[in-house]
Amino acid sequence: MELTDRQLSILSYIIYHPEGITRAQLAKQTGISLRTVQTEINAINGQLGSGPQYIDHGKNGYIAQGFSGKELEEISRLMEGKHTRVMPLNRSSTILSVLLFERDFLSMEKLAERIYVSKSAIFKEFEHVKILKKYVTVSRKSGLIISMPESEKRNLLVKCFDKETTQYYEPGLKERYEQLDLVCRAVLPEVFLAHDYPVSGDAMRSFRRHLIITILRKEKGFEIEQMVQPDEYSALLLELVERISALTGVAFSQDDMADCQRRLNGLNTLDGRAAGWRDRCMQEYEQNYEKFRRRLKEVFGLEFEPDREEKQNFLLYISKTAWRSGSGHVNSNFLKREINRRYPMSVHLILECFPCCFSMNVPEPEVSNLALYLAGKMDRGAYRPECVIISDRNPSVLYHLKAQIEERFVHLLDRILIS
Repeated sequence: MELTDRQLSILSYIIYHPEGITRAQLAKQTGISLRTVQTEINAINGQLGSGPQYIDHGKNGYIAQGFSGKELEEISRLMEGKHTRVMPLNRSSTILSVLLFERDFLSMEKLAERIYVSKSAIFKEFEHVKILKKYVTVSRKSGLIISMPESEKRNLLVKCFDKETTQYYEPGLKERYEQLDLVCRAVLPEVFLAHDYPVSGDAMRSFRRHLIITILRKEKGFEIEQMVQPDEYSALLLELVERISALTGVAFSQDDMADCQRRLNGLNTLDGRAAGWRDRCMQEYEQNYEKFRRRLKEVFGLEFEPDREEKQNFLLYISKTAWRSGSGHVNSNFLKREINRRYPMSVHLILECFPCCFSMNVPEPEVSNLALYLAGKMDRGAYRPECVIISDRNPSVLYHLKAQIEERFVHLLDRILIS
């Protein structure tokens, strides 16, 4: 079988999509026109001759027919020599999605058979892809397994399915996923709009996939671990759960709802208010903003002088924080520990100044977001404060402390004085 690089690439995509791949998808993946795809497939069938192996065009697109295990192994071997050109970009996601639906160890042989590749291809993937080394436990005796809490598995599956070329090797998974996707596409925009909670398109897609994965995992018998329950569920989530349960027949547990509420709180919100809302926002927070600037200067000795656009963005960010909190949603920040460690001064300023200047107690997860926003002004040189260490301790100890502070916060501080 003498196939060109392009023909081998097309054949590899067809083999890796046993459920079928359309001509449009092939054209997009390989970067060629629709007409060229058809021409190359005719050429491939001509190379295969009149034997049992051929590329058929069915309801769901092109399908490889009649290939034996030895022939698939040979094609995989040929593809290995052209790794950068014909290897599917989502192979690591495919491996993860298969293992995430396995309860026990899966042998390397079974995995290779499941995804229509050779064992050597899987070994090579593990050698070069860090995410596989991070999540997959490999046992020479037992095989492969992903050991992590169910909530983390669901988050990982959302990322795996965030691709147009997603593989569905679990029986019946693709059909059920598409059914649930149709339901969620119909329900989510309507409910979000009714509750005046506008989010970005990417955020909506991410949350839709999370809901679908939650339902799929429950139907497969994967129960989520005990989650921290919120003080109360938002009206938006309660309506979503009620309507989706009625349409799909799936009952969400309290832990499922807590996980979905946490995910919902972390979505990026948009400004969906009426025209003129920005101006009213500026007027409402103008005096509070000036009070904030005075307090920074009088209490902390900081000159905060952002330009007009930065000032407007800062006030809009504060107003959105107040709006989210008042609506029962908190924009979670999973990097808050790192932010708090790296920008302790900004965190301290938010905690000290906001309650008295803006008459609002910032929810704990939002503190890190505001601190990062404030630290951005410091990183760009909007102000570089002096640090004064006042202590009656031995000067030798303080100079050692000064050296540590300078090393850690050199990009934030202008100079450090000891008194």
